[in-house]
Amino acid sequence: DFIQAAADDGLAAAQVHAAKFLIEASEDDPDLRPVARKYLERAIDQEEPEALFLCAGLFTQEGGSLMGNDGVDYTRALRLYERAGVAGHPEAWCCAGAMHYHGLGTPRDHLEAYRSYERAAQLGSLDAFRNIAYMHFRGEGPLKRNREAAREIMRAVEAAEAAARKPRS
Repeated sequence: DFIQAAADDGLAAAQVHAAKFLIEASEDDPDLRPVARKYLERAIDQEEPEALFLCAGLFTQEGGSLMGNDGVDYTRALRLYERAGVAGHPEAWCCAGAMHYHGLGTPRDHLEAYRSYERAAQLGSLDAFRNIAYMHFRGEGPLKRNREAAREIMRAVEAAEAAARKPRS
């Protein structure tokens, strides 16, 4: 009730939470889908990063989705991932990078993939560092093949993950 009231008052974060809850609940009650879509669209109108990210993911689903697409729409997904990235969502930049890397919704472009991964890494995404290491290993995009650089990046990623798992005192 509190989240619904906050969502109805226009709080974007609450709209995203309400949309996520309703999306999950709509598996049992399809009548909830339009309400979930309304909340998600209102949060997107406010450029809320998680809403943009969530919506982009919906456009990558087969067989239609909450957003009314009949099938996968990688072009729209890519645009939404990039908007979410600009709004500060690091994993959105990772997804955009993967789409550029594999040519989903755009021609395959390893340079643009690298740029997206670099933006994600600047926002703290360890997945982005992994992808950059992989590109170093293979010599893709603007990177020369450098297996030692790839290994150093992976060591740093593993150290960061280990530090994150340590309990704080």
